Amino acid sequence: MIKRAKGSRSFMNSSFFIGIAIVLVAILLGTYFFDPRNVNYKELPYNELIVDQDFYESSAYEHWHTINLRSFSIETPTSYRFFKGRGIDSYVGGITNQVDTLYFDYGWYSNDLSEFDNMMNFQVTTEWINGRKIKIVRELQSVGKVGAYIENLKGNNKLWIFCSNCQNLDEKVQMLRTLKF
Repeated sequence: MIKRAKGSRSFMNSSFFIGIAIVLVAILLGTYFFDPRNVNYKELPYNELIVDQDFYESSAYEHWHTINLRSFSIETPTSYRFFKGRGIDSYVGGITNQVDTLYFDYGWYSNDLSEFDNMMNFQVTTEWINGRKIKIVRELQSVGKVGAYIENLKGNNKLWIFCSNCQNLDEKVQMLRTLKF
């Protein structure tokens, strides 16, 4: 009769679980490295207009397009392009037509535009757009400041979009009303 050594059964159980863990890790790594979205990944340059068509889609508005910035999207006239900025703790950049530039900051500490709440020459409204409460700030002139602030986004993030010395503020407000998350 053959006797088993004490403790051999627990060794067999732990080997089994270690083997399963190794197989699962291999499957997860394989899926990541062979996913086409990860294989072709390249870092976007800072402060250069991005012309890569992966960021631009068609829009329901004539002569407009949707700029898909991954964390959010916005519809703009087709003359606007996106650029990525350098952010420390947030995703920053801008959308520009080389005349007007709307800068954005998507992160935990984005500006809530409260400095405009009681200014006489500004209109401050709160609207529900695409299921989100959005604060829109607009200077009461034809050229001036316009912006938006949205909180309670994914991961407790907030979004600030702002343009100083902008032309055609009505168009900029129309653009801000197309924000999607």
